[in-house]
Amino acid sequence: MSKITCKNHPEKEAVKVCVSCQSNLCEECINIQSISKDVTIESCKECGGRCKDIEGEVEGKKEGVSKISFFSLLPSAFTYPFNGSGKLLLVIGVVFFGLMDLLGSLPFGWVFGIFGSGYLIAYMFKIVNSSAIGKNEMPDWPDVSDFGSDIIGPLWAMFLTTVVSFGPAVICLILISKNPVFLIAAIAFGVLGIIYYPMAIIATALDTNLFVRPDVILVSIFKVIGPYIVACLLLAAIIVGNKLLGAVLIKISPIVGFITAYSLAFYFIIVEMRILGLIYYTNSERLGWFE
Repeated sequence: MSKITCKNHPEKEAVKVCVSCQSNLCEECINIQSISKDVTIESCKECGGRCKDIEGEVEGKKEGVSKISFFSLLPSAFTYPFNGSGKLLLVIGVVFFGLMDLLGSLPFGWVFGIFGSGYLIAYMFKIVNSSAIGKNEMPDWPDVSDFGSDIIGPLWAMFLTTVVSFGPAVICLILISKNPVFLIAAIAFGVLGIIYYPMAIIATALDTNLFVRPDVILVSIFKVIGPYIVACLLLAAIIVGNKLLGAVLIKISPIVGFITAYSLAFYFIIVEMRILGLIYYTNSERLGWFE
């Protein structure tokens, strides 16, 4: 079998393919940028497009085929938790995070609550990261070598992202007693925060610090408005549907219902993070965050 050669250096073997210009590239033709402890971005030096392995791209995408769209990958987000070793990770996750919740109700349970929340957020970010670079299987659990950076860090990052997204609405709610007009402002900022939040989470997960740049986040939303609207509506439906279903299951059978509801909640968190990662993966060139 003849080797695939680089477009710019025919004497060298290609190791990546650009998802934008479809060029086969050797290592010399690729820019490599580290965006977090676990993730690097590889891009084409010529067009700036994202680079993927020639073999084993997402959903079996073959070299030479046009770039995969968000909508074509969206259905696979619901089977993503079961790919590869995902089923085992799913079971372990349900048991571990369920245990953290139960321990959280004990004296000094806030320690377990902080650890469980921080670790869950760290894993959420890792799923977004993994999906954003085209991986088709759930990532392994995050390492915990330093409590501050590995647990408190993700928790603090999510807290800041939430404050930036919904802080203006909360401030307006506090000021309603002084002037009723703040109620209208609170509703407006609340709606804007709901729209802003998913893209801000993507930016936070990719360690860009762009979540504090409303100008960049809002422009990014408009750049991918079609897929983003669909993703937001789907995420809202998942959250509401999961809450309602969980309440019904627990009412029918408290113990079995709790276990089932908790399992579904963890499953849908994975699906939600997968969808956010796919937004970036299929629109990285349009967003241009790392250029």
